[in-house]
Amino acid sequence: MTPEMEQRVSDVLEARWDGSLLALDANERETLVGLLPHLGPVIADLEENQAA
Repeated sequence: MTPEMEQRVSDVLEARWDGSLLALDANERETLVGLLPHLGPVIADLEENQAA
């Protein structure tokens, strides 16, 4: 794979991850952040960027 192909794959996977976080309902997000607190600010940033 070329570096460009690797970057494209990485970008697509990251977009899918971001979408999966945004698709969680409030209870699921609370549970996830309870287990992985560092995701709280990540989810907040995604929500803010989605609203903009």
